[in-house]
Formats: sequence, structure tokens, C-alpha cells
Amino acid sequence: MGAPICGGLGRRSLLLAAAAFAASPLAARAAAIYTPHEVAEAFRTRVQQRLAVPPSEAAVYAWLAELQLLDAGRPLWEPQYLLVVDRDPHVQAALLYWRLSGRSWELLGAAPASTGGPTGPGHLETPLGAFEQQVRASQREAAGTRVFDFGWQRTRAATGQGPLLPARLQARAATGPHRLTLGRNCSNGCVLLPSALTRLIDELGLLDGEARRGEQPLPYAGRLMLVLDSQRGERPEWSPAPG
Repeated sequence: MGAPICGGLGRRSLLLAAAAFAASPLAARAAAIYTPHEVAEAFRTRVQQRLAVPPSEAAVYAWLAELQLLDAGRPLWEPQYLLVVDRDPHVQAALLYWRLSGRSWELLGAAPASTGGPTGPGHLETPLGAFEQQVRASQREAAGTRVFDFGWQRTRAATGQGPLLPARLQARAATGPHRLTLGRNCSNGCVLLPSALTRLIDELGLLDGEARRGEQPLPYAGRLMLVLDSQRGERPEWSPAPG
């Protein structure tokens, strides 16, 4: 099975980082977006498939994400962007966070996602954990959308049974009929996202903490996708089932 599975920061520091970034080749592509507030506004205007996560729920996910980082032995010492995915079948959501120093989290936007589910032969579970994007291994599909590659991981069949097996973890845009099933766990194991969200993450370099093709990433770009399971008993109102 070698197939891919799919505290505060000072204003002066942010302005200095923004000024340095403005001189980089990526600045034009990022359309002069430098701050988390501007990223949140870009999410609101560009991503049509959005979820209105209540502040109390956003705080719970921030706490779960912090626990996931600690469990994975990945303490973060600098502010950065992170993508948090809840693989719970009753949720199936991706949340884009800005994490400041001091374990302070700000939700910038959320959208429906699709993770591994037992809907087809060979489907795998989307593994839990904190996964670092392999920038040099990332690729683009025929439509030009980015495939975010998080390397080789170990996971089980989507039924949750059987031994751990090696598989490649990726996040990509939902295409074809999968666009209509975002919000349901029916991928083959990869993380499927709205295409507008993958374009936003790609264009702004939100998860490109290591520059690609000689470009400079967005100030405080991250590298991590956190996959967790909130283990709910029912679907919350803010994350409706597709259709």
C-alpha cells in the first residue's frame, strides 16, 4: 500500500516582518497580505464553503490542538499558522489557526473537510498526530491545485481494524463528486478541502515555513497540519452534513 493517503506578538515585530516580506518575490503573489487579520479577511472573501464555528468551540479546538502538539513532542516557540483537522465523522472540518507565543490561538476561518472513511475498498484512516509538510515533495495536480504532502505515516484500514501500514499522507482539493461530499468521512485517507482553501494556503504560503523555489514564505508561516478526533456523539449545528 504505497499509494498516497490523501501571549501576544508586538505590533512593531509584525510590521518589521511585513516590511522584510514586502521586498520578497512572493509579496506580489500574496497580494500584500501580511497579518493574521488580513489572512482572516482573505479567508472570508475567498472561501465560499465556510463554517461558522462558535468562539467556545474554537477555544476547545485550540486546547485539543495544544494537547496534540504536546503529545507529539512538537513544542512551538514562535508564532505561526497551523491547519487543524477534526476527523470525527460527526464533524469533518478544517480550521485555520494563528498561534501566538504563549499558547494563545486565534481562529481565522473554518471549512468542511473529508477524511478517511469506510466507503470503498482500500480506503484508510486518516492518522492522528502533528504532521510536517514536506515542501520539496509537494506537487500540483492537472488542474494546477496544490497537493500538500506530509510524508510517510502509519495508519489502519478505514474500518479501524487490522495492522498499521505505511501510507503517504496528503491534503488536496476536493474535485469531481468529492466536492459534494465535503463534511463526510469518505476520502481514501487523504484530507480533502475546498479548492478555494487549498489555493489560499498555497498562494499565501501559510504552510510553507521553508521557502520553496527560492521564495520567501509569508511572515511566520507554519509547516504543520494537526489531525485530531473530538469524539462527539452527534453532529454540531455549525458543521452540517453535506446535502
